[in-house]
Amino acid sequence: METRFCDNKMKFLLLGLTSGLYKEKLPELTDKLESFLGELKGILQNHCDILSYGPVASRAELDELMVKLDRENIAGVIVILLSYSPSLMSLPFLKEISKPILIWNTQKLWEIKDDFNAEDLFQNHGIHGVQDLASVLLREKVPFSLVTGHFKDECAQQKIKEWMTAVTAVEKLRNSRVGNLGGTFPMMGDFLISPESLKSKLGVEFVKISMDEVADYLKKVDDAEIEKVMKDDLKKYKAENLSPETHRRSVRIELALRKLIEDKKLQGIAVNFIAFDRSSPVDTVPFLAISKFLAEGMGYGGEGDVLTACSVLLLQYLTGEANFVEMFTVDFPNNLIFMSHMAESNPKMARPDSPIILKENPLPLAYAAPSAVLCFSLRPGLATLLDFTRTAENEIKVITSLVEVVDKPMLKNIDQPQFFIRPNCRVEEFLTKYSLEGGKHHLAMCYGDQRQTLKYVATLMNMPYVEI
Repeated sequence: METRFCDNKMKFLLLGLTSGLYKEKLPELTDKLESFLGELKGILQNHCDILSYGPVASRAELDELMVKLDRENIAGVIVILLSYSPSLMSLPFLKEISKPILIWNTQKLWEIKDDFNAEDLFQNHGIHGVQDLASVLLREKVPFSLVTGHFKDECAQQKIKEWMTAVTAVEKLRNSRVGNLGGTFPMMGDFLISPESLKSKLGVEFVKISMDEVADYLKKVDDAEIEKVMKDDLKKYKAENLSPETHRRSVRIELALRKLIEDKKLQGIAVNFIAFDRSSPVDTVPFLAISKFLAEGMGYGGEGDVLTACSVLLLQYLTGEANFVEMFTVDFPNNLIFMSHMAESNPKMARPDSPIILKENPLPLAYAAPSAVLCFSLRPGLATLLDFTRTAENEIKVITSLVEVVDKPMLKNIDQPQFFIRPNCRVEEFLTKYSLEGGKHHLAMCYGDQRQTLKYVATLMNMPYVEI
């Protein structure tokens, strides 16, 4: 799947810089630089709302711009060195604006031919201005990203778009709320994080949900609505070995959670299956509901894993299609890893050539009554694994890996969502490196190569980044 670009609600500032000396000594150059800035704006505004300003040649102009920006809600700044521009002219502005910064190291000229002249040089010599500015920003610890490439180069343009997508996703994540239902699985430690750390590191608000609250919502579910959803399920999925009672029980809790999620304004949820009990009002694990929620763009973490729910949510924001996954068993001779979890997975990612089976799962490891679940294998293709893991310094580290989801049908003896991945190295090396980097046993996954976008995310959120 291609990376989604930022939505139309996000606005970016395209800031073109030059030198006051050039504006004074070469006034005709300013018009040409302004025209080039207009071309750059035309490229970028195909994907986002762009506010263009420049060529800027003095601090006074930047001070005026800062006042104007009070009326604009910009998400980030894309800096273009249209010519050389001294770094200390723009440094105070870039420090004060406190927005994500990307320097696009580009120029109008593609090739230097024998007729290259002084006019060509003055219109195409921003690279040493980039070096001046980047050096000073690093020294001043002002975070930024940088893309180098000709302005018509599609690879460079793609990187710019991926950065804008990353900015948009990070902004959304920092304004998200993720619920926790049922606490966390006893003694499971790799994903534990306090609500305070979740807020300070990711900007995500932790919302605790009690089982009593769910029980109250269950009482309000309308029986007619249950029957409607059950009929819709039977049209959409192929039912096998599913009792009406189990299906009804699963749909009832789905509708209760939908209303609870709406009322609490949640974008993600982490559910601990151990907390559900057949002798209580909340008597079945909402695996059917969770699979549907994943398909609708929510973040999710099993066993109460709020941290992985956040990484799944981030990929939902980035690509519109993400999943919660876990490595289970190694196939050494074929260099494969069998991936699954209990009974929750994103049906939007299912193979299109096989029906999604709706069946009853007895949940042998749970204390709950049997649940209706969706069973399918994921479609083949390149995919990106993502893990948010905590370091010894209580930072969050980003771990990514590009893998192949292989073309294999469901194993007939495993009644739960499943698929196989092939790492881009030997499986022994992959698993060793992953664990030595502190990778958790829960991960997020999406299709396509999202590593560059996730590098930008790590930079934007000041998190260390590792590729396996």
